[in-house]
Amino acid sequence: MKRRKEITGILLITLGVLIFLSLFSYIPNEEPTISSSLAISNWMGLFGVFVSHYLIKMGIGISAFMIPLLLVLWGIWVFGDKKYSVLLRFTIYLVLTGLIVCIAAALPNLIKNWSFEQGYSYSGLIGGAIAQLLYDWLHLPGTIIILIVGQVILIVGYFRWSFASPFINLRDKLRSSKRSSSKKHKKKKKSKLFNRKSSSKTTRAGSRPNTEPAITEAENKDTSGQQSKKSFKQYQFPPLSLLKSYNNQDSGRPSKKKIKKNSHKLEKSLETFNVHGKVVNVVAGPIISRYEVEPESGVRVRRISNLANDLARILEAESIRIIAPIPGKSVVGIEIPNDSRETIFFKRIVNSDEFANAGSQLTIALGTDTTGKVKTIDLAKMPHLLIAGATGSGKSVCINMMIASILFRSKPNQVKFVMIDPKRLELSLYEKLAKHYLVNIEDLDEDVITQTDNAIVALRSLEMEMERRYELLSDASVRNIDQYNQRVVSGQVDNEYLPKIVIVIDELADLMMTSAKEIEGPIARLAQMARAVGIHMIIATQRPSVDVITGVIKANFTARIAFKVTSKVDSRTILDNNGAENLLGRGDMLITTPTNPELRRYHSAYISLEELEDIMDYIQDQPAPESEELSSAVEKGTKDIDAAKDRDELFNEALELVVTHQQGSASLLQRRLKIGYARASRIIDQLEDEGIVGPHIGSKA
Repeated sequence: MKRRKEITGILLITLGVLIFLSLFSYIPNEEPTISSSLAISNWMGLFGVFVSHYLIKMGIGISAFMIPLLLVLWGIWVFGDKKYSVLLRFTIYLVLTGLIVCIAAALPNLIKNWSFEQGYSYSGLIGGAIAQLLYDWLHLPGTIIILIVGQVILIVGYFRWSFASPFINLRDKLRSSKRSSSKKHKKKKKSKLFNRKSSSKTTRAGSRPNTEPAITEAENKDTSGQQSKKSFKQYQFPPLSLLKSYNNQDSGRPSKKKIKKNSHKLEKSLETFNVHGKVVNVVAGPIISRYEVEPESGVRVRRISNLANDLARILEAESIRIIAPIPGKSVVGIEIPNDSRETIFFKRIVNSDEFANAGSQLTIALGTDTTGKVKTIDLAKMPHLLIAGATGSGKSVCINMMIASILFRSKPNQVKFVMIDPKRLELSLYEKLAKHYLVNIEDLDEDVITQTDNAIVALRSLEMEMERRYELLSDASVRNIDQYNQRVVSGQVDNEYLPKIVIVIDELADLMMTSAKEIEGPIARLAQMARAVGIHMIIATQRPSVDVITGVIKANFTARIAFKVTSKVDSRTILDNNGAENLLGRGDMLITTPTNPELRRYHSAYISLEELEDIMDYIQDQPAPESEELSSAVEKGTKDIDAAKDRDELFNEALELVVTHQQGSASLLQRRLKIGYARASRIIDQLEDEGIVGPHIGSKA
C-alpha cells in the first residue's frame, strides 16, 4: 500500500511539471488543429499544445497555473502519506480564488469591448462567460463589488479571522473604561481602610467580558524564560465563532401536561407496591426531570429506593435513579428521563457568565446540572480528577471538552499539558499543540505519549520537576505557585516564570496492566504533593476495577466523575456509592469533589471533533512561546538508583561467588550463603537484571 502511494505521488508530481512547462510555453496561435507539417514551439510538443489550449484559452486563463501547483502538492502529500484534510482545505480555497482571478481578468474586455484574443486570453472562455453574465446583471460596479467581497470572504475564511473581533475588542475597551471610571468614582466616597480591602478583593475577583478569558495584569507582563511582552500579547484566544451554535435550548423539557400525566402515573405505580406518597414538586431539566415525592408517615425510604427497576419498567423509562432522601429535604427524588434529550453544546457553556467570570486559568466548562443551569469546576481546587465510565458513556468527549476549556482560558506560557494515550487514538489530535501547549521531555520521541515505557519516564520526569519547583518555592519563601509567579513578574524574585502543568491520562487500565508498580508510585506521589507547585492530573479509565483504581490512587483523588458503568460494583469502586449504573450515557455523569462530597448529577457538554480540529488549526497559526522542556528521568539515572536500593544485602557476596564458580543457581547460593530458596531466587533475578548471569536454559544453571 505504501509503495502504491509513493508511485502515485511520483506520477502526480511528474504530471504537474509537464503541465506547468506546457502552460509556460503557451503560444495563442498554436491550437490542436495546427498542421503537423508546421514547427511546434511549445516545449511539450502536441501534448503541450492540447493542454495549454484547453486550460488557458478554452478554460480559466492565467488561473490555469494553479493546476500544476496543486498536482505537485498533492503528489508530495500522497508520497509522504500525510493527512489530506489540510491540503484539501487549501485546494478548495485556491480553486475558488483562481475562479475569481479569471473572472476579474475578463473585465478589461467588457469595459473596452476588445476582441476575444485581446481580452479573454487572460481569463479564458469560462472566466469570460461568467464575467459577461455578471456584467449583464450587475454592470461594472456590481461585478467589482461581488468579486471583492468574494475574495475577502475567502481570505478571512482561510486564515480563520473574525469579522466581529475588531468591533468586539472596541466594545470591550469601552466597557472596561466605563467600569474603571465607575470604580474610581465609588472609591472616592469610601474610607481609606475600606479602600484597601475592596481593592484587594477586586484584584482577586477580576471579572472579564465573555469574549476573552480572565488574565490578570501581572500575567500579561514580561516573564523571564518566556517570550517577549509583545509576542505574548499577540497571542489571541480561539474565537467562539469556531464552535457550533446551539438552537435547541429547552427542546427536551417536558410540557406541563406531560409532567402532570407522569406525576399521576408515578403515584399510581408506587401504590401498586403498597407505597403511598404524593408528588409535591417537579424540577424539569434538559435531559431528565426530578419528581419529588413526599411519602406518607410510616413509609420507609429504603422501600422506595429498592423500586428503581420496577418503576422503570412500569413508566417505560430507560433507567430511573432514586435519591432517597434528597439532602436537606423531607422528600424522595425520582429522576425520570425525558422523552427527548437536549444536546448541551460546549459553546453555550463557554459563552456563559459563569465561565466568563471565573478567575482561574484551569476553569473547566463542565456542562449543566439537572435543571439546565451552567456548571463549571476549577481543576486547581480539585486538585486532581479521576474519571471512569464504560465505552460510549461520554468519557472521551468530556476529556476533550476539559482540554478545550483550558485552551479558551490560558495562554501557552501559562498552562502546559503532558498527554498520555496508550490507546493511540483519543489524544492524537493534540499533537498539533506540540509547539504551544505540550511539554517537551528529553529522550522521548513522541509529543503525545503512547508507549508504556515513555509514560513511566514522563511521570518520573514530572516527579523531578515537582522537586525542582519545590526548591524554587522554598528559595523564594512562598507557599504555592501563584505567590511565586506574582513575585517573579513583580521583580521580587529573579527567576523563571512557572507555567501550570496538566497531566492527562486517557486509559489508566492499559498502563496498570503492563507496569502497575512503575505507574502507581509516581501517580500517587504527584497526587499527594504536586498541587502547590501547579501540577494537576486528569486520569480516565473505562475499567474502574480495584486492580486499576487501587486504594493508593483512590485515596489521593477525592474529585471523581463517573459516567454510566455496567454494574453497581464499578459504581462503588469509583464513587463509594451506587447510582452510576443507572445513568443514561452520552455525557450523563455523577460527580463528587472535596468541597461538595455528596453526589451531584450533571450533563457533560458536547464538543465535536470538527470543532476541535478548527481550534487546533487556529492555535497553530498563533505565535508560540519557548518550549517547556523537562529533564529525562533516564538521564538522571533514577532507574539505576531504584534498582540499587532494591538490591539484597548479600548481593555483592553472591556476585563474588558466581564469578568464582563461573555459574550461578539458587541452590548454590542456598548452600554457600545459608539462605532460603526464595531469597536465593531473588538474588539470582537481580544478577540476571544486571547482566552478570544469563537466563536458565532448562535445568542448566
